[in-house]
Amino acid sequence: MLKISKITDSLKAEKKRKRNVDLEFVLTFYDCWIREKSIQKTARAMEIPYKRLEKLILNYPELQIAKNMADDRRVNHDSLGEYALRFLSPEARVTWDRITDLTTWEQIEDVFSRKGGESLRKQLFCFAMLKYGFNQSRACAAVALRFKKLCEWKHDPEFGEMLEEIQYHKKNFMENGFLELVEERYPGAVLMANRTLNADRGYREKLEVMNTDTENVSGEFEVQDLMEFLDFETQKKLLGAMDKLKRKREDAQRHPEAKQMKRVRDRE
Repeated sequence: MLKISKITDSLKAEKKRKRNVDLEFVLTFYDCWIREKSIQKTARAMEIPYKRLEKLILNYPELQIAKNMADDRRVNHDSLGEYALRFLSPEARVTWDRITDLTTWEQIEDVFSRKGGESLRKQLFCFAMLKYGFNQSRACAAVALRFKKLCEWKHDPEFGEMLEEIQYHKKNFMENGFLELVEERYPGAVLMANRTLNADRGYREKLEVMNTDTENVSGEFEVQDLMEFLDFETQKKLLGAMDKLKRKREDAQRHPEAKQMKRVRDRE
């Protein structure tokens, strides 16, 4: 009787061990899921059949918890590509998932060979640009696009509109990240927000120029001397300001009575 009891206890212990999954396996699954985002790719990364991985997720609560944690973290910390994925059409999403599982250039080209495939390829190329950090080579490879064809697209109005749209989404993504930093009271972000948005409330930076030239007390110099230290856009602004000042002074010389009237109004 004692022997039967020991066997029963041993079977129960073995069954309990089977209900628990190895911690290293759970951590590996979490790491792969948060990067790959699909069960097929996760299974491939873990080098196990994806059907078996599906069963493991259903049977082990630890894997379900790890999957949910990875999904929650991904929602709160989207990459630029994941952010742009929301704006793809359902057909484009399905096609993207399909071509990412293909391994040869010919297989990907075949996907876009059907009617309407050209427009879909343009859309997915723009998405790939966002996903791969505006690396044109990777984006071209993702949709099996030759460089010559890309050059032809640059003259296509439809493609031009798509490029404008990805710039729009990129700006929104950057702005959203900036606001998240402000919400977290990140000092650099808070200072930048006040220097720009609240510049009218006194947060604008002031530049004070002091002359330390003891030999030349007047500190006189030609504006042209500054040009080599300024970028092109700043040079244009400076020249534009100088031109406006010149016209203002010329008008004052032509109409001295207007200047006198302004002084009277200012005193009043």
